[in-house]
Amino acid sequence: MNFKPDEATWMAYVYGELSAEEHAQVEAYLEQNPDQRKRVAEWQTMRQWLRQAQDQEVIAPPVLVEDTKPSFWHSAYWRLPLGIAAGVLLVLVTAKLLQVNIRYEARALTIAFGETKPSSVAVPVQALTTEQVQQMIDRSVSENGRQWAADWRQQQAMVTRAIQTNHATNNQQMDELVNQVSAASQDQIRAFVASLREENQRAMKEYLTLSATEQKLYMENLLVDFSKYLTEQRNQDLALFQNKLLTMESNTNQFKQETEQLLTSLIANSGTGSKTKLTAY
Repeated sequence: MNFKPDEATWMAYVYGELSAEEHAQVEAYLEQNPDQRKRVAEWQTMRQWLRQAQDQEVIAPPVLVEDTKPSFWHSAYWRLPLGIAAGVLLVLVTAKLLQVNIRYEARALTIAFGETKPSSVAVPVQALTTEQVQQMIDRSVSENGRQWAADWRQQQAMVTRAIQTNHATNNQQMDELVNQVSAASQDQIRAFVASLREENQRAMKEYLTLSATEQKLYMENLLVDFSKYLTEQRNQDLALFQNKLLTMESNTNQFKQETEQLLTSLIANSGTGSKTKLTAY
């Protein structure tokens, strides 16, 4: 079977968005690939955990009045390095909170969450039956699920506390900013409104100028195309008229030739009849 689902197909299968035919193809592929079925089961478990997560309140962004004076944080020279550093710090903190463990052993890269025990040296063991292997798999899956659930509850509690703390801090900062904005003078507000009005007028003038230029260019192109069309149509009509004239001339010449041949034939026939009558007398 040459069918192999891609990432979009896997996501649609997990969320139940495939058609009946595509679903049957994916099921047939999973029958031939048990390892992939295990991964799909993990994705479905993760989706169920995500559905249990509660929505958090969205914090409204603060309204800031831009300062005309350049500051350290508005400098383009420091913005990119600080952004990269903040991103790296966020990744490190997230990895620390999730207890991400990355190992490379026996030519295999392993990424795990939570505490992991170092792998021991493999020793020869007796062959296991199918039931024993299934019991071991079920035990491992259940333990992994409990560990995931515990870690998820812990992380959810930590995130909830962090959101509540940030929410309280942001509310306080928002109140302070609102007080600062409300304390602005009427002159600053009038100046801002005047600059906004001038900017809008300038934008409208530019738009109208550009629109008029584009319409003029469009009309010129339209007239040029229409002139070309009329010229081509006239040339075609002249060619057709010339062809008709040539055809009429050819038909007239042919008619004259046929008439001359017919007259010649009649004259020849009448001359022969006269000679026949004289001979009879």
